[in-house]
Amino acid sequence: MWIFDNIRKNSLNYVTGLLLAIVLICLPAYTEIGKKAFYLLAFLSLIFFIKNFRDLKQLDPIIKLFFVVIAVNFIWTLFTFYLNDSPGRGSNFVWNRQFFILFIPPLYLLFRHVKIPFYLLWSSVVVSVLLAAYVGHQDTLIEGQRARGGMHPILFGSIMLCEAIYLLVVSFTRDELWIKVLSFCGFVLGVVVVIWSQSRGVWAAMPVLLALVSFVFFRKVPVNIKLILFVAITGLVIVLTQHPIVQQKLNTTFTNIERYQTAEHINDSSRSSSIGTRFEMWKAGWQIFLENPVLGVGVGGYDQAAKENAKRYGVNESAYWFYHPHNQYISALSTKGFIGFILLFAMLVLPFYLAKSRWQENDDEPIVMIAVISLAYMIFSLSDVPLEGKATIIFYTIAVAVFVSNLKSKPDSDCAANL
Repeated sequence: MWIFDNIRKNSLNYVTGLLLAIVLICLPAYTEIGKKAFYLLAFLSLIFFIKNFRDLKQLDPIIKLFFVVIAVNFIWTLFTFYLNDSPGRGSNFVWNRQFFILFIPPLYLLFRHVKIPFYLLWSSVVVSVLLAAYVGHQDTLIEGQRARGGMHPILFGSIMLCEAIYLLVVSFTRDELWIKVLSFCGFVLGVVVVIWSQSRGVWAAMPVLLALVSFVFFRKVPVNIKLILFVAITGLVIVLTQHPIVQQKLNTTFTNIERYQTAEHINDSSRSSSIGTRFEMWKAGWQIFLENPVLGVGVGGYDQAAKENAKRYGVNESAYWFYHPHNQYISALSTKGFIGFILLFAMLVLPFYLAKSRWQENDDEPIVMIAVISLAYMIFSLSDVPLEGKATIIFYTIAVAVFVSNLKSKPDSDCAANL
């Protein structure tokens, strides 16, 4: 009978832990299962949030500000969307994607109450990397395609890099040797999967995130260990840059840039290459912003605006091939105006600032990972729209809620001083 009593008393903990594990394990490789688990977890958190709404009064001021920015950002998204009467898929992107970010506060309160165990989080990420490696192997080495899991390769690579860096952080912070070894092996495997995704924008984030982790942890380890770790990480980066996939992608990138710079005609094929298309979209997105600086054209309105004005903007037709301009910042400017851009920037920067304000206390996983996730999404946003892709929005929402909820309480006076 005691077993059933224990289950009944801790049912919220068990259900929350189970759903979180399913989201983390399945999201990269078996995305539809991960999404469905997220929907259930979000619904559960909403019920908990309604019952415990008053707990928000006790928050760190920076976290409060972050939550306010999340809410205001979504309100502004709705305002600009409906005021512009945005066409096409805009409604889907508002209500079936960006809406999910609103669940960060409810999930935060839920995770704060449940206290997600380290071993649940860690083992879920390890299994997630293993499954992603299996699926990535199928995609790349058997079918000859970019590793994509259950989503676009760029989104897949973005999530995998964050999970790989988490395992690297764990290898620094935990004392158990077996966890250190398994975590570092998982990190290396995750990086291999990122390479298989062939996502250059994600690759660009890797050295920056490695530098961040090195900066945080190297200052506390002995000189001999620093040297070993430096050689190991540097060697890994050198080996990875020599991988045939990386070499081919880099050569293609440099060739595309050269051809684009020398192109004289608007219909030159270099303007519709992978790199050229991005340049054309950025041009179009910037012009749309200049003509609509306050409200933008609304979510879902970018491609139509680019198509209608392509000749006037002097851009190739590739500028309106996608619903977004392959840059989160330009996407915010063109669809939600300058205010939308400021809100987006605040939403990305505030978690990093929160982590930075805690570095003097300790360098545990939550603090470092908040900084990692925040910085990673800032860099991803330079060449894609991670906060408009469903899987990367779900991952961001879950990751931020988990790690922020695991921060230790800080006296109000100290929090106020950081503002």
